[in-house]
Amino acid sequence: MTVTLANTMARGITSGAVLMLVGCGLPLHETVQPEASLTVRSETGTPIQGAQVRLNMHAIPSTKRGVAVVLTDTDGRASFPEVKEWHTRYPLMMHGMVEYRWAWCVSKAGYQDHDERWSEFKPYAVVTMKEGKSSGCADMPQDLK
Repeated sequence: MTVTLANTMARGITSGAVLMLVGCGLPLHETVQPEASLTVRSETGTPIQGAQVRLNMHAIPSTKRGVAVVLTDTDGRASFPEVKEWHTRYPLMMHGMVEYRWAWCVSKAGYQDHDERWSEFKPYAVVTMKEGKSSGCADMPQDLK
């Protein structure tokens, strides 16, 4: 195989481009909170006003966590706006990208807490609360796997 100047330059340019991608971060405008809405109803279908709805966020592999809290309105609805932030990510490096996970938790005195930490997140959902004792949602869930 004959090594020419063109082949050597092509390999050098390709290697340089890969090194540049690995070493340089990419600015990304990431959704850290999706636009979401949750409707809370009793077992009879009546809207529950004043229920505390928490939208919990967990960034993986980061330790970053967040929570947004809204009380339901007269229609039993709690709405959350989309929130985006700029972050620098390194897609070709181990742990260079972050995955965001969200989970609902709903509490109201006189009703059992509704915690969807272990469920697939649905940004537009209806929750049926069962009568019972409420202990409230944890301030910051330890895990949103």
